[in-house]
Amino acid sequence: MVCDADARTQGILQLVLGRAGFHVHATRTAAEALDYAALRPLDIAITETVLPDGGGVDLCRRLRKWRNPPVLILSSVTAEQEKVRALDAGADDYLTKPFRANELIARVHAILRRAKLREHSSQLQLNGLTFDSRARVVYRDGAEVHLTPTEFDLLHTLAHNAGSSLSLTELARQTGRSPNQAHQSILCVHLSNLRHKLTSAAEFPRIHTDRGIGYQLERIPSDA
Repeated sequence: MVCDADARTQGILQLVLGRAGFHVHATRTAAEALDYAALRPLDIAITETVLPDGGGVDLCRRLRKWRNPPVLILSSVTAEQEKVRALDAGADDYLTKPFRANELIARVHAILRRAKLREHSSQLQLNGLTFDSRARVVYRDGAEVHLTPTEFDLLHTLAHNAGSSLSLTELARQTGRSPNQAHQSILCVHLSNLRHKLTSAAEFPRIHTDRGIGYQLERIPSDA
């Protein structure tokens, strides 16, 4: 499903995605998108941030709480603050207009691969943390650890690679985001916030910075 009030953009998306083998349903408002999503499951939702009846970020948040499909924000807004807001709302990626057809398709396929991986790897346990990938939440001793969607993606990726360093480029790739400089800067902000949340609890594993290499989540010995 795509949601964009601009008829030209709708036509381009239907053409590009249709040629790639996708069945596309176009909507122009958040209300239309929610009505359509209520009737059937979605493989992926693509939405503009500026809609006639509200914002695409709010639409993303509502879809995530309800149907929880993967979401790609395709927007004319280039401000980094808006990208951070969209990712915090649960968007899987953020692509600005004008876009190249091959990059759009590559982003969509990356998001779908990531969603499939979450489906087939629903739980992970590390150092007392339990990751529920389907619900996209982390628990510590039965209590939920409150993370933003992007923080969850980063921690989940680091946990899968605990004890090994991952560069920002690799973190971007494994979380289904573009490895460009803008996205890496956004990931740095989220890593800083995530590190603060983890270090506020003495029992949590720490995120270490290996200068010139990347980031790694420590493994805590079971008898620690």
